[in-house]
Parts: sequence; structure tokens; C-alpha cells
Amino acid sequence: MNSRKNADGTAKKAAIINISSVGALQPVPGVTVYVSTKSFNDQFSESLAEEYWGSLDILSVTPGFIKTNMTQDITDNDHWYVLEASKVAEASLCHLGKSTSTFGHWKHALKWLMGAMLPRCCVRKSVFKFYSDLAAKKKAPVVVVPPVVGK
Repeated sequence: MNSRKNADGTAKKAAIINISSVGALQPVPGVTVYVSTKSFNDQFSESLAEEYWGSLDILSVTPGFIKTNMTQDITDNDHWYVLEASKVAEASLCHLGKSTSTFGHWKHALKWLMGAMLPRCCVRKSVFKFYSDLAAKKKAPVVVVPPVVGK
């Protein structure tokens, strides 16, 4: 972490931590505005980190599923990759001053890597099915547009 001196000579530390989402890294139907704003947040943080390199630590955290009220209806909280917020926060702090971005926890990085190894069309179909099933289960007006094959 970057430090400056207080009047008494002790180190003064400054940092900005922005919370994004792994959804910022791929199209997610049904939550377009959410993932778009998270994508902006991630790019904004990374750009600021470059602009203020050496004088201010800026970290963008792009976690996967975290046990919150928002995710309780989206996924089964018993999956190996659905984590408590405190675990992700603690793991994220280890990256402060060493990196400009992190998934927060190694389990979220592994889950993203597993999806990144697949062709994008397969991931899009999988995400489309997940959110279509969610919309049907909740009987919610989630608008899901099918992916275009071949893109």
C-alpha cells in the first residue's frame, strides 16, 4: 500500500477498493444493466490505477457468487464457489498494493478460468439457459434474448 507521512512521522495510507462482478467479463442476459455498470466500474478502476500508479492504490474486485440477499434466489448457496462476503473481502485485501484487479478469492478465479477455457458460444448458451431457467422458476419478467450462434 502506498504511504505518506502524517505530521507525527507515522505512515498515512490511501487506497480505493471498487467492487465489480465477474459478470462484467461476459454477457449475462436478463441483468444487462447490472453487468454493464459492473464492467464500467472495472474499467474505470483499472484506468484510475494506471493514472495514479505510485501515489494511490486502486483495486478492482470482480468476485463471483457471494452469499447475499441478491443471490439467494439465483443459485444454490451450497455450491463450492458461492462464498461468504467476509471470505472474499479478506482474500481481496491480500492483493491491495500488489495488483490492480482480483477475483477476490481463488475459488472465484478458478470458476472463471474453467468457463474461460470453453468456447464463448458454449458459455453464452450455458448462461442463457441458467437465466432462462431462473426466470421460469421465479415467474419473473426477466427478459432473456437467445444468443446468436456463431458469434
